[in-house]
Amino acid sequence: AYSFSVSPDGRTLVYTSKGILYALSLSNGNTRALTSAAIGKVRTPNFSPDGNWIAFSMETGGQDTDIYLMQLNGTGLHRLTFDSLGNFTPYWSPDGVWVGFVGRNGNGFLNFVVRADGSGRLQRIPLSGSEFFFVP
Repeated sequence: AYSFSVSPDGRTLVYTSKGILYALSLSNGNTRALTSAAIGKVRTPNFSPDGNWIAFSMETGGQDTDIYLMQLNGTGLHRLTFDSLGNFTPYWSPDGVWVGFVGRNGNGFLNFVVRADGSGRLQRIPLSGSEFFFVP
């Protein structure tokens, strides 16, 4: 597995393998694919605080990588970012309202937040480095 995240209730693990997002039930061992290679190459999944949503980065054609959300049941796929940056490593705010992530352009790494519901606009966080975390 390239990257993974465990649900807040500890019942499910989501992980990526060969660019596909999978959900593994930790109680019975059943695994199911949530995405397919046809829609893009998935990386860095991260569960929402309520365990209902998964944020992840997905490469769709070449090097265009954006942040997407999907419900744990495999429905509700929608794109959160629409820019020319390479966006990756999404993190949820503790209240589930915001998704933070790292964007990469020719000048290095930039940090951003966007509302998880897609409303509002992208906000740049003036931090240096390639990762940041929300602290409750």
